[in-house]
Amino acid sequence: MNSERTLEFHPGPWDGAAVDGPPVALPQGARRSARPSVELTLLDTFDRRLFRRGKICLVERAADGTARLALRAFATHRAGHCADWTSSGLPRFAWDVADPRLRSELEDCIDVRALLPQCRLRRISQPVLCFPEAIPEPLRIYRTRYALMPEHGRARALPERLAVCWSAPDEKLARQFIERLLERGLLTPTPDDIWREALSAAGRLPVADELTSRPELAPDQRADIALRQILGTLFNVMSANEAGIIGNIDTEFLHDFRVAIRRSRAALGQLKGVFPARSIARYTRDLAWLGEITGPARDLDVYLLNFAELQGLLPAPVRDELEPLRALLSRESAAAHAALVRCLASPRYLRFKSQWPEFLARPGPRRPAAPNALEAIGSLSARRIWTLYRRIARASGAVDADTPSEQIHALRKTCKKLRYLLEFVQPFHETEQIRRPIRDLKVLQDHLGAFQDAEVQMAYLRAWFARLRQDPRVSSQTLLALGMLFGRFEQIQAARRAEIPGALRHFARKDDRNRFKAMFKLAVAAAAGSAGRQRVLAQIAKKQGESS
Repeated sequence: MNSERTLEFHPGPWDGAAVDGPPVALPQGARRSARPSVELTLLDTFDRRLFRRGKICLVERAADGTARLALRAFATHRAGHCADWTSSGLPRFAWDVADPRLRSELEDCIDVRALLPQCRLRRISQPVLCFPEAIPEPLRIYRTRYALMPEHGRARALPERLAVCWSAPDEKLARQFIERLLERGLLTPTPDDIWREALSAAGRLPVADELTSRPELAPDQRADIALRQILGTLFNVMSANEAGIIGNIDTEFLHDFRVAIRRSRAALGQLKGVFPARSIARYTRDLAWLGEITGPARDLDVYLLNFAELQGLLPAPVRDELEPLRALLSRESAAAHAALVRCLASPRYLRFKSQWPEFLARPGPRRPAAPNALEAIGSLSARRIWTLYRRIARASGAVDADTPSEQIHALRKTCKKLRYLLEFVQPFHETEQIRRPIRDLKVLQDHLGAFQDAEVQMAYLRAWFARLRQDPRVSSQTLLALGMLFGRFEQIQAARRAEIPGALRHFARKDDRNRFKAMFKLAVAAAAGSAGRQRVLAQIAKKQGESS
């Protein structure tokens, strides 16, 4: 941890010319504390994970070529954790950082996302040689000039600042000195951290909200208008991630692109009768096609990201025998990515990208032909949520050790559709009210997903074994390691299967059923009229009385 502390202020209304005057009562060593020009690069992920967590990651490069990497909180006087950065370039991923503590802190914040330059500053600091107040010897004051360095064009000067610097043991003295200067008006507090100011000047604030997939909806909104909003927001997510997929910046671009596709398909598939079937048939096929063409590249991304975990399933002496598999996956990943990029440049995708947003931007017709177009989105979605919930609840008594894998996979897809609908209607409910059903559903999805993942892993392992067996360079030890890995996934799948009935019963328990009924069946009854509403209210009250 760097022990240096710094707080920056705007100069007060005193004679600024004195800053460059001759030294008066200059503290010993002040001349030696002059700081050369430094180039600072602020890094963050595409979705601004560091900024959203109140942190900044900096590469600070001095004129002599030396550099350090720092991670600290916004608007703090503490330097944060720093480490030497010996590369001439910038770190791209957390695992590029050699310092273990800094790497761990970055991984906690950004996971597998790439760090991208957000803005670049040049900082020139000169020691203040004259000041209206005597500067205690352990403290230093610098006149600091920042210039925003755009990728193209001329540098742009930012308002000058005064930096008060001290070491950790002098914290109390520094605080007292700063308070005295503020009282005298010799310093003026800055409204923003320099990096907020720089990001704003660079056009990087406020953080864009096109990455969210939850538009603001009202429960009484026309279903066709609300669905256009939902799908339009999801298309924006797809568009925002497209360049990152093509540039192969990090694997999360493709992940978020695919999630937006799945959500779009779920919205169209579950909220039926909102648009005329003929008008959306081609778009539905296009979305299904996009799901298919993005699948292989995403699967290979996941395997390469989790390769160390695959190795960890084997005894230590044989883990390195999987390296030929890593090489195969890397080659296949590159080929799958190239194929995907070609698809994203195809006439079919370009036509979809042009015509789908045009369709979504159309106003709702006064007399729509679709039967559910005029229904309130709240009641339409509630009716479908209640149907999906009951389908899952019925399965709680039907899934056992002999249930075919295909049925478990179908149940998993039903849970995913329910999850997407619940997230679409989140704005219609109080946060705590909707959070618990989503949380409970996530737990069930984790159990079903772990079973399905093991099933998929074994299918891939069979294919990889067949491929590698044809390669004379691959040793029998590697093939043996693949066989051992297959056996481990058989064990994992059996264990996960045994957990599913209990997870289903937990999700379908009486309290949760009553909660879903109150939130979603009641909404359907309310749309049908007050009589239905009163009847359902009475039923729920009776059920709750019995359970208590």
